Amino acid sequence: MNKRVSSLLISLLFLALSTILLLVYFIFNNDSENSPLSLYGNDISLQVGESVYNYYQVSNKDAEISFYIDKEGIISIDKNKITGVNAGEVCVNLTAKYQNQISKTQINVKVYNDNYTIQLNTIENCYFEDSTLFMTSNVCAFQLEVFDKLNNKIDNLKFRINTTNSAQIIQNLFVFQLKSEKNCTISISLEEIDFNIVINVIRL
Repeated sequence: MNKRVSSLLISLLFLALSTILLLVYFIFNNDSENSPLSLYGNDISLQVGESVYNYYQVSNKDAEISFYIDKEGIISIDKNKITGVNAGEVCVNLTAKYQNQISKTQINVKVYNDNYTIQLNTIENCYFEDSTLFMTSNVCAFQLEVFDKLNNKIDNLKFRINTTNSAQIIQNLFVFQLKSEKNCTISISLEEIDFNIVINVIRL
């Protein structure tokens, strides 16, 4: 009986030592050079002018990182950070290379303005500069477009328009015809998105 117990204890001891040695082997040999190369990233949302650091995780710090973006002018990017430059959405394809291993991932980056924005395109007898509309005749025409915080054009908005100094304005979709013999102000209210536009008009 004692021999059987001793044999069992010795077997358990060898099993324990084998397990410990196996764990030590994996702990000290499962380093980044022998592990499969992996690359991860998360989608990002940020404001214009804001930066995000450490936007990806790579299993080997010695891996070479490269990236491709599908739109220019939206973000500034390097291997350390992403900075929002202009409102919009961009897709970033990241590639990590180490020796003969390659790993890829893709992230979407959305850059937001603080508020809605407008674009005024002059059509006839006027020009737009420094948020002021300059009229070169009593009647002018211009187009007004409104963009959301992600710089997407918003269609089918209802404009509520007021003018000063007896100026008259006619709207046809996004095109406006303004008649004025004096300097005036155009106030446009977009109640659907809670946004107001004020345009100063100078009659030259």
